[in-house]
Amino acid sequence: MVTEFETFRVKVGKEERAKEWMRTITERKADCIATLSREKMALETIFMTEKDGRLFL
Repeated sequence: MVTEFETFRVKVGKEERAKEWMRTITERKADCIATLSREKMALETIFMTEKDGRLFL
């Protein structure tokens, strides 16, 4: 099993768009889970955090 952890800094001014995307993913959880096997994934977890006033996913 391969485990990866990646962090992406959200571009300045795009924070609300990133938060909306996270809300959409949460609302469509069943659809997201259904895609995992096609992507050959067992689990996918997305975190949203802020550091030094910047938003990261």
